[in-house]
Amino acid sequence: LGLAVGAIYLLSRQPIEYEHLLRPQALTPFFAILNILLTLHFFDMRHREGPSLSGAIIAALVLVSSILLVTLRAGFALTILFGGLPVLIALFDRRETWLRRAVVILIPLITAAAILRTEQILAKSDPLAKWWLPTTLFTIHANLIAQQMDEDIARGDCGRHGCEWLHEVSASLHEEIDKSYRLPKTWRSLGFDADYLMYGDSLRRWRDRFFEGDADKQLHFEMSYYLRTARMHPGRIAGKVMQQMAQFYVGYKQSFLATPQVKLARRYARALDVLQPHRLPSYPPFTRYVEKLKSLSFTKATLDQPVLVTITGALLCFLFPPIFFGTLGVICFLSPNLRRLYGSFAVVVLFAFSYSFGNCLITAIVHSLDLTGYIIVQYSFVRLSESMAMLFLVEIGMETRWPRIEVCAHHKRC
Repeated sequence: LGLAVGAIYLLSRQPIEYEHLLRPQALTPFFAILNILLTLHFFDMRHREGPSLSGAIIAALVLVSSILLVTLRAGFALTILFGGLPVLIALFDRRETWLRRAVVILIPLITAAAILRTEQILAKSDPLAKWWLPTTLFTIHANLIAQQMDEDIARGDCGRHGCEWLHEVSASLHEEIDKSYRLPKTWRSLGFDADYLMYGDSLRRWRDRFFEGDADKQLHFEMSYYLRTARMHPGRIAGKVMQQMAQFYVGYKQSFLATPQVKLARRYARALDVLQPHRLPSYPPFTRYVEKLKSLSFTKATLDQPVLVTITGALLCFLFPPIFFGTLGVICFLSPNLRRLYGSFAVVVLFAFSYSFGNCLITAIVHSLDLTGYIIVQYSFVRLSESMAMLFLVEIGMETRWPRIEVCAHHKRC
C-alpha cells in the first residue's frame, strides 16, 4: 500500500507541476510530510524507549519543522497545535531531565526568533506585508461587510465619518461586487470574484476618494469593518467558514485531478512572462536562467500522467468523503476490544487527517478554498491520510469478520 501511494504521488502531474513553482509554497508538501514523519517517530520513541536524549532531539525537530511549515504557508498554523502539543505535554513528564527539556524548548525558540526577525527585516522593504491581510479579509467577506454597512446606516450607527460618507462607501462596494458577478471567474462558494476586488482598481480608487490618499487609514478601515462584521454577526462568518469546509470535505476535489498531458512550453513561457519585468542584467546566473527559459518556451516536451494514475486519482477523489466520515464514525463507536487493539492506530489516522483539517480551517477563515492552490498544496498528506484510513477500515473490518483468537501461554490457568 505504501509503494502504491508513493507511486501515485510521484507520477501525478499536479504535485510535480506545483512543486516546480517559483514560490516558497512549493516546498510545503515536503515539509508537511516531514513534520508528520517526525511526529510519528516521536510517538514511537516515547512508546518504546520512554524519555531519552534522542527523543528530545526528535521533539525539537518536530517543533522546528512546524515553525518552518507555518513560515512557508500560514494555513499550517494549526500544525503547531496538532504536532507540537503532544511534544509540549511530554515536557511535564516527571522522568524528563532539565537538559532534555532545555533542548526541546531552546532550539525551537531560537529558530522562531531568527525567522521572526528575518520576517521583520524583509517586511520593512515589502509594501505588501501590511496590505495583504486587511485587504484579503475585507475582499473575501465583501458581501457580508456590505450587509453590515447597510445595517449600520439604517440604525444611524455610522461612526465618526457620518452616514452620508458610509453610504457612499457602501454604494461603491455594492457596485464593485455587482461588476464581479458578471466576470467569468466568479468564485463558486462566494458568488463573486474576490480577486477582482483585491487586485483591481476598485479599492485602490478608494484611497483618494474616501481616505484622503492615506493608505494606512484605508487599511485600518478595512480591518476594523471586518472585525465589526465578525463581532456583530458571528453566525454569518461561521456560515461562510462552514460552507468552505463543506466544499472540501463533501465536494468533489477537482483540483486533485489533472489533464493526462501538459505541454511544458506553455509553463516555461508563463514563467518567462512573470520574470521579464524583474530582470537583473547585472546578475549573470539570473540572465542565464532567463535565456534557458526562452529556449525551453519552444520545447515540444510534454509532462505525461499514466492512465492508471489518472483513474486511481479520480477514484480516490470520489471516495475521500465516505472514507473520511466513515473513519470518524468507526472511531467514535469502537468497541472496548477494538479500542484496545486499534486505539493507537486510530490516533495516528486522526493525526494524519488533522493536517488537512487545520489547513482548510485556517484557509476558510482567512481566504477561500475556491482557489486551486489551497487544495493542491494538500495533495500529499490528503492522499497519505486517506490511504491510512483505508488500511484502518480494512483492519477493523477483518477483525470484526474474523476476530483474532488470543492464546494464553499457560492455558490451564486461562
